[in-house]
Amino acid sequence: MSKDKAEKKSYKEMQETFERILKLETPPVAVKFVKPGEERPKGVSANIKPLSFCQAVTVARQGGYAVYLTRQTMSCPNARMAFGLGTPEEVAKDREHQIKRFEKYAPNQEAWEKVVDRKFAIPPGSVEGIAVAPLAKARFEPDCLVFTVVPWQAYYLMNGYLYMTGDVPLTFTMATNSLVCGYSAGIAGWEGKINMATACTGGRGYAGTESIHMYYSLPWEYVDITLEGLKKRDKKAPYPGLITIPMGVPKSEKHFFREG
Repeated sequence: MSKDKAEKKSYKEMQETFERILKLETPPVAVKFVKPGEERPKGVSANIKPLSFCQAVTVARQGGYAVYLTRQTMSCPNARMAFGLGTPEEVAKDREHQIKRFEKYAPNQEAWEKVVDRKFAIPPGSVEGIAVAPLAKARFEPDCLVFTVVPWQAYYLMNGYLYMTGDVPLTFTMATNSLVCGYSAGIAGWEGKINMATACTGGRGYAGTESIHMYYSLPWEYVDITLEGLKKRDKKAPYPGLITIPMGVPKSEKHFFREG
């Protein structure tokens, strides 16, 4: 069996294990940052209309597509800035675009500038493109996996890692936007840190992320140990966890108070 076929089979098995244990609605999405001089990964389509990164994640997990985003096909200035897509001058223009849209996030432009300049951002020119695919269809080694989950699934993912490492507490980083791009894929794939975030306005409005969903992002180096933890823990506390005895439906407000 060729290395490419073996890797594909391995990724397929990983995805099936995650889906089975966590009862995922959609598969984990593999993300790879391609640096200048590196070849574009195999199996990803660059022949796409401009998308935001959060839309690309949705296209991958719901449609099963593998796509490749560059500055030209990344429609969201927030994502372009988060991933450093472009020259310093081009990324500076994206920054100015963000600054002008301060009304949603800050009382004045000066306050919003401080927020924008403190957000996660890969240095301009460090990334040439981003490959996005369902894990089973990835023909590249990912930098991270992005899971779209409900809180209970995120809890189990977290505990799969903690079961093996005991590395508590896990702390998560958030900001006002760039949450699916910078604070999910960026934090995990570029900085190598586990993170959990809600969708931002773009993720909710453009990518159709449900209000109950969160993003759990897992650096690739932690995937094997998390899977091992999930498998072992599944034998003792399978999702959805312990079943508690229901207390019943309250009859009325008086049900909670003593008479007299």
